[in-house]
Amino acid sequence: MLNMVRTALKDHKDSKKDKAGRSMSLTGPGPVKVTESFSWDAYLTESSSVPALPSCFRQSRIPPSNDFKVGMKLEARDPRNSTSTCIATVMGLMGVRLRLRLDGSDSTNDFWDQ
Repeated sequence: MLNMVRTALKDHKDSKKDKAGRSMSLTGPGPVKVTESFSWDAYLTESSSVPALPSCFRQSRIPPSNDFKVGMKLEARDPRNSTSTCIATVMGLMGVRLRLRLDGSDSTNDFWDQ
């Protein structure tokens, strides 16, 4: 009897109800093995699709330079209160993105901004 209770609880935890009240699985079918590589050309041919024009993509081919350095101070929007601007310290860099820490807070509140 104890095993049945555990199974029922696990099943309940791994599912949720949709708007109609039906139960849906949240765990998915599991890992998928990929036996061959994906080919955009083959996909477009099979689906009779046309690729999007390069002009549809707005990112620059050459990423902008990032002149910030770790330890620099700047003004940043508080991610918890979008109407508040605070002093922040650059804690890390990744490309053009900055890991910022609002002055007076600890590392649990660090956030990435661009």
